[in-house]
Amino acid sequence: MSNHTPLDPRPVLSKLIKQQATPCDHVTGDKYCPKCGKQLKVDPVDWFFIIEQFYKTWMLKGFRDTLLGLSFHPGHSVRKYLQNDRDLIIKPVAYIAACATFFVWISSLYPDPLACDQLIIKFCQFFLENTTMMQLIQAVCLCITIKFIFYRNTNYNFFEILVFSIFLLAQILLFTSLLTMVSHFLGAGNLRFYGGLLTKLVFSTLALVQFFEQESLKGYLKALCCFMLSSFIYLTGLTFYITLTLEMQTP
Repeated sequence: MSNHTPLDPRPVLSKLIKQQATPCDHVTGDKYCPKCGKQLKVDPVDWFFIIEQFYKTWMLKGFRDTLLGLSFHPGHSVRKYLQNDRDLIIKPVAYIAACATFFVWISSLYPDPLACDQLIIKFCQFFLENTTMMQLIQAVCLCITIKFIFYRNTNYNFFEILVFSIFLLAQILLFTSLLTMVSHFLGAGNLRFYGGLLTKLVFSTLALVQFFEQESLKGYLKALCCFMLSSFIYLTGLTFYITLTLEMQTP
């Protein structure tokens, strides 16, 4: 039985660190440097470049599957993403940033005519200026409510539930944006508020039931109460912050 001397990784690591610290003296003439492999000749930025980047970044990386999967099977899609297929849907932060950008754009095109009170105006303005951050904070509130109150016995850790919460709130933002456009074209201002509220409650309940696989009357009520409590905590904190800001601004 031969004795194998274990390899010392230090020379390899030292070489890699030295390569990173020392800039390459690129050999020009070809599209790629023969020393380091960096692309030296880049294509010009034009319309075709934008379309190509959009296609590679979104369509090839699962934007269509993300949109359809989170729309019709949100709980199942996120559970599969967490357990065994990280290429199934787009990364959560990138997706919620895209949905938030779309929401802000639609809201700027079709502002809410019912926002007449100063507190409501301030609330809407603050939300539109910090949509992604606000959604991430709400995701944390939902995650805490799920992990430490309603689903304490779940095998998912805090960060896995946080990923699910981000996907859930991103999809709600997308639905709210679409509902804003529909209510504008139909001329139904109340549809925007009541329809949005109903959409949030129904979709979040279905997503939670699918994610935790508790498809029973008790499971639906549990999911509904979980989302409502997290929304109450989030809105209470946000309202307190905005009210305090208004009072400090009042001479």
